[in-house]
Amino acid sequence: MILKIFGFGKSTDKNSAAPELPAALVQNEIDKDFVPTQGNFMRTLEYPEFDLDGNVTGKTWMEAALDEGTQKWVLWNKSVSKTDDLLTNKKTDMVTSRVLMKAISFVEAYDQMTTFERAKAAMDIPVLPTQTPAKLSVDYYKQFAYREGLIMSKSGRLYPYDEQNLQASNYFDLDDIKNSETFLKRLRSEQFIAEPIEQPTTDWEASYQKVKATTDERLNALLARHGQNKEDFSLALQIVGQEKPEVLYAFIKRGFNPKIFEADSTQHFMLMKAALERIEIGPLFMLSEAGVSFYAQHNDETPVEIALQNRRYSHLNVMLARDGETLANYTDESGHTSFVSAIQLQDRQAFRMFYLAGIDFEKTDAKGWYMIHHAFKHSFVPAINVWLAEELPIDVSIKGTHYTGVSIAKNNQDQTLIEYAVEHGANPNAPAFIEASPVDEKQTGKEKEFDLDIFYSDAPNEEILELARNYAHHGGDLNTLNRKGQHVLEICWQKKNTKPELNRRNLIASLSELGADPSEQLEDGSTVLTRLAAAANFDADFFKTLAPLALNQNASDADGNTVMHHMLLNKNQAVSHTNNLLLVIKELPDLDLNAPNNNGLSSFALAILTSKSRALKSIIAQKDGKVDWGGSTSKGWSLLDLAFTQAAKTEASTVPTATQGVSAQTRDAVLEAINQTTDKEGLTSLFNRPRPDGATLLAHLQQNNPELIPAFIK
Repeated sequence: MILKIFGFGKSTDKNSAAPELPAALVQNEIDKDFVPTQGNFMRTLEYPEFDLDGNVTGKTWMEAALDEGTQKWVLWNKSVSKTDDLLTNKKTDMVTSRVLMKAISFVEAYDQMTTFERAKAAMDIPVLPTQTPAKLSVDYYKQFAYREGLIMSKSGRLYPYDEQNLQASNYFDLDDIKNSETFLKRLRSEQFIAEPIEQPTTDWEASYQKVKATTDERLNALLARHGQNKEDFSLALQIVGQEKPEVLYAFIKRGFNPKIFEADSTQHFMLMKAALERIEIGPLFMLSEAGVSFYAQHNDETPVEIALQNRRYSHLNVMLARDGETLANYTDESGHTSFVSAIQLQDRQAFRMFYLAGIDFEKTDAKGWYMIHHAFKHSFVPAINVWLAEELPIDVSIKGTHYTGVSIAKNNQDQTLIEYAVEHGANPNAPAFIEASPVDEKQTGKEKEFDLDIFYSDAPNEEILELARNYAHHGGDLNTLNRKGQHVLEICWQKKNTKPELNRRNLIASLSELGADPSEQLEDGSTVLTRLAAAANFDADFFKTLAPLALNQNASDADGNTVMHHMLLNKNQAVSHTNNLLLVIKELPDLDLNAPNNNGLSSFALAILTSKSRALKSIIAQKDGKVDWGGSTSKGWSLLDLAFTQAAKTEASTVPTATQGVSAQTRDAVLEAINQTTDKEGLTSLFNRPRPDGATLLAHLQQNNPELIPAFIK
């Protein structure tokens, strides 16, 4: 890098001490009157935070933003750490934002950030691996200076530079010079101009106190309109989407918990959408501080995609500040990750933000495409640069094919991009990409149309896979049944062969990548997994092969029965053996055992009605006792009603494998579990809750079975 410095040359003696800075250089130093013209937001690198035992509990960094009104800078210290979530009894990410300085100059903000990073280095605290020379953006404060035509000396002072004047590397870090060159080269090639990042007010209490009277009056009016019900969704939507941020702050202060709507995916999504479509950043920031999840899907959209469509970079900054890498790699219903959505929208700033947060470069979509393939398809050079900066092969193939990024560019007739790729080491002779894998119509014995019967033929696996790929790329659905009512995954499992090229089991993983999903509901209303669980004999090896391929572990058949429902309903006691049930839980860790079928019966309810006491105890132990004892069946009974009263006989009419009555061992298992639960208050309330017959469970037991009343209720 060439610096704007006069009066001395570059020393060639690496061991000699650097002389004092000459007067000309000192006069060129940036002072407090300097005002940047290329941006208004910057941040430091991220560093881990530790507890007293030295365990990493979160991350911390500093941010600075320009107040457009005063032309002064505000400096924050921010952190994200794991805290206890009383609603879910799990750890959740909580963001903390604290203003350190207000109304300071750019130079003062820059100096504080420099001091922050040097202090971390002095304490041997490592930088979190979120920055490489390629991760250069307006967010990183040194690159912010590069964009303004500035570079920092070893003493921490800022000086202007250009490429036409004298070098003075003695006084500047060589790595800093190299990084600035890299940054400016990419800046020129990508023509990236950052949008302003708005920072939310952090002292909400102070803001609220200024308008307390009018805010309380407005909130009281809204509550009165909605019957004082703080859990009314339309009220929450109104406040989050339309009212001033102070109204939401006051609402939360009065006890409103926005996380309560996460149980309903549609409501959860609509609440997030309301916050993201607002120009103001405050409502989303308050939802984030309350721990509301950013993970929701509705009509093939995610909150991240709403932010991208509306170019809400400030909102995206709030989301990534908390959930970072996980959110950047979050996948929508179509299989597109957040960073792929940014590529499709040609959104340089959003993609840069995702890259800083952390992109999973090993991730592929259902068609076997890596990120770089999407970059070539949409001619998005920033993503190609990032791929190269991570030292990844530019000629990586689409999974299961010989096609590369250049192949895709050839198909798009994008000669400029082909030349760019070749300059960076790509093979110019890569075959042109054909959306459907080519099939030679002149070849005999090879049908152009894909047919499940081909799996029974003597065709080699490679030929079958090529036909399947051609079929899938044309929009064909692999989740269909043949004339015998078999799914392609079931056929492959049956057609085992000692010859690898004829062993159809070797095709299962590839077919899954092409869309064969063991959890998708088929035309007969079943899924491959539920069929397996409902079979007369349970093939554990087949189940262990399919489980990791299931896109939805909680997928059910047309009757609402999941895999576990069918295991418990199976008439063969060997299938519903406790060991098999525990295997299902192990292989499907996200399986919701509290989810009801169409008759309103959860897996726990079925375990009670079929008197599987050992299985019930084992399942409860595996799920850490997280049983929804108050969950109602379609007739309104709780699990405790099923275990302790004649309600079991009423519900058993819909369960073919139900016993004549709940066994004493099953009742004992339920008693043991509820005695060990920590939510004694909730259980006490449940015992006193009116049942469908008008009585309470406690009153019924006092009259008929007082020995079943838990000690903590007596």
